[in-house]
Amino acid sequence: MRLFLAIPLPKDLASKLADYQGKLNLKDHGRFIPRRNFHVTVFFLGELPQGRLSELKKKVKEAANNLSSFELSFEKVESRPPKMIWARFAISPEWQKFWQAISKVAKGFAEKVERNRQIPHVTLARVKSFPRGLKLSKLALKNLKVNAFELWQSHLGDKGAFYKSLEKFPLIKPNSFTEKVRSVVRKIPKGKVLTYAEVARRAGSPGAVRAVGNILTKNRDPEVPCHRVVRSDGGVGGFFWGTAKKVEILKKEGVNINKEKII
Repeated sequence: MRLFLAIPLPKDLASKLADYQGKLNLKDHGRFIPRRNFHVTVFFLGELPQGRLSELKKKVKEAANNLSSFELSFEKVESRPPKMIWARFAISPEWQKFWQAISKVAKGFAEKVERNRQIPHVTLARVKSFPRGLKLSKLALKNLKVNAFELWQSHLGDKGAFYKSLEKFPLIKPNSFTEKVRSVVRKIPKGKVLTYAEVARRAGSPGAVRAVGNILTKNRDPEVPCHRVVRSDGGVGGFFWGTAKKVEILKKEGVNINKEKII
């Protein structure tokens, strides 16, 4: 299975890029990418055995559960020697955090790991050589809202490549309860703790204590110190890496604990 992770384009952005293609005169110097194949590549995996597909989906989903939605700001259409014309987006801190988290997981499944930094872009054309006098006019394009990304399988047919989506991975929506919980937990200083109930209250839903626990159970983001959230009865509560590890970390941070109870 030839696979890659991609951000699909909404119809309006794809339409504007297709219109832009129509203004380019490549003649016999290359070929345009079909509108149906427009996407921003996140990570190219290459060939993957069918037997590893479920494991890949699980690992990528875990990573996506810890990443927030963001936007990509369009920069310009440019030629990318030696063989490409693309619509380039800005490399923002949000993109870098997203790409680093996903690539960290994907590298364990990749046929070959590319060392180059991933520049977010949509490929518009592949060229044999750039036509003399080719001018790439300016293009106004709104931001690309990234609320999810997908696992795509590439097939080669008589009319070129076509892609099939195998799985969609939603990102955490802005202002969702999940993001509010994570925001509260991010602010807990070293040496301090909050109860699950207090986190729920500060996140705006006092009755959602169990939901807070479920959200933090999925957390793998070191910027969200979920080990600093404890039970209302003083117990340290659960932790992905085990209660003993949670106690160890809290003690190192200066929290007083006796027999797995906060003093």
